[in-house]
Amino acid sequence: MSDSVFCKGCKKENTSMWMSKSCPHCGRHYTHKGFQGAFDKGVQAFEDGKTLADCPYEDKRCSYRECITFSRAFINMWYAGWRYAKETA
Repeated sequence: MSDSVFCKGCKKENTSMWMSKSCPHCGRHYTHKGFQGAFDKGVQAFEDGKTLADCPYEDKRCSYRECITFSRAFINMWYAGWRYAKETA
């Protein structure tokens, strides 16, 4: 298994990007492959003319210690993608 990741923004390879929050070449947010999809959907949503209120992810918080979800992380990555697209448009 390779620790290399190719940035979808600038297409450059970086071996440490999988642990960082953004690409060192273009600044695109990056974490792991699951969050990449949420980020890319946010970019696409901006390009399609959608607003931040159109986020497709639901907040699935539960009572304390009952369950742990990653829903807010997906929401935040979708927002980051949308904002990135807005800033670079």
